[in-house]
Amino acid sequence: MFGKWDQLSEEQRCSDEIYSHFAEFLTYTYTTAAGSHLCSSTAPQYLSTLINMAKALHGATGTDTSKLFLTCLDPNSSTTAAKWLHRLKQNMKFAIFNRAKEAGQPTSFKKPPIYLNCIRDMAKALALERSPKSASSAFALSCAWFSVGRAAETAFMSIDNIDWDPFFHCALAAVPQSKVGESKIVALGAGIDRHCCFFLSLGDYLASTKSGVAAWRQDGDDVFWLHPELNSSASPGTTIGNIIKGLQVPGKPGAQAAYRKYAVGSIPDDPAAQVLFAVTSNALILPPHPRALIFLCFAACVTEHPCWRV
Repeated sequence: MFGKWDQLSEEQRCSDEIYSHFAEFLTYTYTTAAGSHLCSSTAPQYLSTLINMAKALHGATGTDTSKLFLTCLDPNSSTTAAKWLHRLKQNMKFAIFNRAKEAGQPTSFKKPPIYLNCIRDMAKALALERSPKSASSAFALSCAWFSVGRAAETAFMSIDNIDWDPFFHCALAAVPQSKVGESKIVALGAGIDRHCCFFLSLGDYLASTKSGVAAWRQDGDDVFWLHPELNSSASPGTTIGNIIKGLQVPGKPGAQAAYRKYAVGSIPDDPAAQVLFAVTSNALILPPHPRALIFLCFAACVTEHPCWRV
């Protein structure tokens, strides 16, 4: 009906008609290689990805009509386009949820969250094991915690994108977000003890790595990655997830023999990297103000108080 993407006009790419059809396709027709439909969280993300492709082409140089349509991607916008996309995504989720419910499939895939007490327990266990690998793992967990988001984003922290904030006395790292194509700012600071402190975990990592800072630069790469072992991994989130699973008590899937003496009992069953949700996630529901949000999250990490008490 519409032809190939690169053959579409700006008017077609920046109108709701094509995306309404795509949403219907994702919801009712498309199936994975395993023959299953997309879940209620993935299908709307695919829809946003396509609209973001249009934004990349026409967001800066498009017509006023195109730019107005692309405001649909702004979660804080109240334009007709933004309301249309919100309603469309809700309808997609509702339809997919009902189909799964009627088929007797599970309608929730949430896993138990991992909170700061568990992060501290894992960091302590890794410190007791005392190997360079453990120091690297503890540093990765620390940064993943402070990023309060997708664990895989930790892989793209680089020295070049870290600045020092003299007022709050913390490092600010710009981290790209794969789903939305934008960067977020992560506050990396001192913790309430050595087991949840960015600076001490960084020191342990450098002290245990023979090549020191040189380890941050991979061969043939001009970027100094903070976590080169994650950046070179095909699935950084899985790598962090395996670190967590490896620290489980013996007998649980993924538990590693090297950590038998230091197993962490506070790790929930069937852990995964995507459940590194801090109490700071409460801040996401507060009125949007980028720097206020950043440091409210940072304050909660440092003080261990929930955001509503900060």
